Amino acid sequence: MELFVRKNKDDKISKEFYYLGRMYATGKTHEIVMADTNKTAVEIEWILDTPVREDIYEYIIE
Repeated sequence: MELFVRKNKDDKISKEFYYLGRMYATGKTHEIVMADTNKTAVEIEWILDTPVREDIYEYIIE
């Protein structure tokens, strides 16, 4: 699966997505209760084929 992320989903002007590479499910899952609800979901652990460079990671989360 290919991973694309958006820096700021609330930005009404820029709708840019950044490609971070291929990712693969590790097979690890666990059930969670979603915040502010009583609904459950399953989280799936993924691993990127190539780790994201630290400077790119910092840019995206700023």
